[in-house]
Amino acid sequence: MDDLFQATIEEKFKVLTSSVDELRSFLPKQRQEYAEDTKTQPAVERVCQKIIECTIDTNSEVLRRIDKSRAPRGRAGFQRMLELGIVGGKTYRRFAEEPNAYLFATSSSTSTTKSTPSPPTTPPNA
Repeated sequence: MDDLFQATIEEKFKVLTSSVDELRSFLPKQRQEYAEDTKTQPAVERVCQKIIECTIDTNSEVLRRIDKSRAPRGRAGFQRMLELGIVGGKTYRRFAEEPNAYLFATSSSTSTTKSTPSPPTTPPNA
């Protein structure tokens, strides 16, 4: 791992850590309390967006370094990380399949969760 790559990944982890800490400071203990708070929701959604963007950027950079080509982004990127054994099935499901409950707390009564298939391969260390 070269110095620039390592520095980039470390910086992304710092952003992720500070964003998660920031998110924790916003979240109430009860989901209903959050659903009724119209000032907190946009702040939480922005922090979640930062976390998602940082995770996808880090994922993409790792894949670009490994595959030496344009890395897939989003769910496809996490699928590739799973195939390479870099992330396990639990991590894959958390980032690529499971919605954040707080993001969907104010959704209509219809389900916003899509059924997604399980990853095709699960490394032994998952």
